[in-house]
Amino acid sequence: MLQTIARQEDLSRTTLGHIKHFLSGVFRYARRQGVLHNPNPMHDVEIHKARPAGETCAYSLEEENQMLAVLPELAATVVATAAFTGARKGELRGLTWENYDGSEIRVMQSVWRSHVDEPKRPKSKAAIPVIAPLKAQLGRHRARCGNPQRGFIFSNERGKPMNLESLAIDVVRPALKRAKLPWYGWHAFRRASLRICTD
Repeated sequence: MLQTIARQEDLSRTTLGHIKHFLSGVFRYARRQGVLHNPNPMHDVEIHKARPAGETCAYSLEEENQMLAVLPELAATVVATAAFTGARKGELRGLTWENYDGSEIRVMQSVWRSHVDEPKRPKSKAAIPVIAPLKAQLGRHRARCGNPQRGFIFSNERGKPMNLESLAIDVVRPALKRAKLPWYGWHAFRRASLRICTD
C-alpha cells in the first residue's frame, strides 16, 4: 500500500512515515476491538526511497512587522496573535475573551472545522504572556467588537470561530502579494516562535 501511494503521489519520507504510523494505529485499534487477530501488519513495513522532506519555513521578526504594516484589520490582529503567542491555528480559533485578562491569554481549547477539543498536547494548555504591542491590538479589536467579555476572540458574524483559511485566501495573501511579502501559512508563525525560544 505504501509503495502504491509513493508511486502515485510525490510525498516525502516524513509524510510516508506519518501514513505508516496512522495505519499502524488503525490496525492496533482493530486488534483491541477483536476485529483483527493477526499481528499488526505494519510492524515490518519499511519505507522505501522517497524524496527528503523539504525545508520548513518560519517568518523572521522583520517579516512579521512588515506584514502588520500592510495588513488591514482584522487580519493584522490575527497575524499579531499568531506571531506573538506561537499558538497553533486551531488554538487561535479557540481563544476566548474569558481566558484573556490583559496580561496573559490561556490556551484552553482547539477548534478544527466545527469541532472544539483539547489542545494538541497537554502542555499546550497554558498561559501565554501578552506583550505590549499585542495587548494594544487586542484592545482595539475588542473595542471594535463592542467590548465583549465572553465568546471567541476571532469569530464570524454568527459568533462561531473564524475560518482562518478563508481569511488567508481572501485577505492576507492578496495583501502580502501586493507588498511582495511571502506567505508560508499559519504554522510558520509557530515555527518562528519556537525558534526564538530555543535560540
